[in-house]
Amino acid sequence: MPLTEAEKGENGKGSSLELRNLTLLLPPAPPEALTAQPPTVLSHVIGGSPAGVTLSGVRLVLPTETELTVYTRQLCDPQSWAFNVRRLEVLRGEVLFGNESMPLGWAPPLEGQEAASASTLTTPLPTPAAALLLRTVVTCCGGDGDGPPGPWVCTATAVWGAADLLATAREAMPATSSLVLLSLAAHVTLDPEAAGGPLEVWSGVKLCLYGNPDPVAAGPATQLDFAGIESAVRTTAGFVQLQDLVLLGLPYPAKVVYLVQAVAAWLHAVEIVRLPFWLWGRVPAVVRLTLIRCTLVLPAAEAAWWRAAIAAEAAAPGGAMPYLKEGWQWVPLQGHPGAGRGWRDSGEDGSEGWLSIRLRARWRKARHRWKPGGVP
Repeated sequence: MPLTEAEKGENGKGSSLELRNLTLLLPPAPPEALTAQPPTVLSHVIGGSPAGVTLSGVRLVLPTETELTVYTRQLCDPQSWAFNVRRLEVLRGEVLFGNESMPLGWAPPLEGQEAASASTLTTPLPTPAAALLLRTVVTCCGGDGDGPPGPWVCTATAVWGAADLLATAREAMPATSSLVLLSLAAHVTLDPEAAGGPLEVWSGVKLCLYGNPDPVAAGPATQLDFAGIESAVRTTAGFVQLQDLVLLGLPYPAKVVYLVQAVAAWLHAVEIVRLPFWLWGRVPAVVRLTLIRCTLVLPAAEAAWWRAAIAAEAAAPGGAMPYLKEGWQWVPLQGHPGAGRGWRDSGEDGSEGWLSIRLRARWRKARHRWKPGGVP
C-alpha cells in the first residue's frame, strides 16, 4: 500500500510528508517508472498529492539488482546528465542524492499523433510533483548496507584538479561496465610529469567530462588544460564526450597521416587508436569522440588560418567543405590575451594572441576515417 498524505489542510492542499533516518524496502517498481526520463523509484510508493515530500538520511532499497541497474542506466544517460557538485552521485553501484529531487510520478512517452500534438502546444505539459532527497541512497539487495556487486553500470561524481580527475577515472574504469561521468568542479591543468601516461578509456566504456554549462549563474566557465600533452586520453573501443568545457593547451601532433590533422583543433589530446589498415572499409566507422558546446582555444596563427579557410571555403562554388557545414562561431575568450579585441591575427601588434572556436553543434571524430558528408 503506498504512503499517502494523512489528511488535508484547511486550504484543501495536501499535507507534507517527511521521512528521516530509516530504510525503506521497496516493492517491485513499474518498469515504465524505471525507464522514464527522469526515472523514479517513488511513483508506486508515495501517493496522493502532498504539498511537499522530503526524504533525509533514507535508504531506498529496490528488491533486485536488475531494477537498480535499469534505473541507474537511465539516470546516467549522458545526454540528460547534468553538471553537478555532489548533488547527485553514483558510486559503487549506489545512487547518492546529496541534495536533489526525484519525481513522484512519470508520464508515458508520447507516440505518433500524440507526440505531434504535444509539439504544437504553447503551454508545456504539467510535470509530476517531486520529492526532495537529502543524503538519501538508492540501492538494492536487502537493507544490510552491502550494496550491489560490481562491475557497475555507471560511476558518476565530481572531481577537483588533475590528480583527482586521473585517479578517479582510472579507479572507475575496471569497475564500471558502461558510463563514467565526471563533473569538473574546478579548472583542471594536466602535468606532463605527473600524468603517468595516457588515461585509457576501456572497451565499451564512455567517459564524459562535464564543465559548468551556465558560467554567468554558477561561476566561471570550466577550463581543461591539456598542457600540450598528445594522447592524454586514449581509447581503442571506448568513447569520450567533452561537454561545456574551455579546452586549452591543445597539442600539435608528432606525426601526421592526413594534412588536415596538422592542426591543434583536431584535438590530438584525445587519441582514437586506428584500426589495422587491412580492416579499413570492412568495419563501419564509429563515432568515438564527441564535443558538445566546447570552446577550443588556439594560438593566434592557427586561429587566423581557420578564419581565412572558413571564409574562403564558404565563398567557394558549392559552399563549405563537409567539416565546415555544421557552423563555426568565433568569439574572443575572456581571461586570455586577445580577449575583448575581436579578431587579431598572429603578429598583428607584435604580441602573442589567442582566439577561440566555439562549436555550436556536436563535433565528432571517427575511429579511423571521416564519415562521408559528416564533420571530422
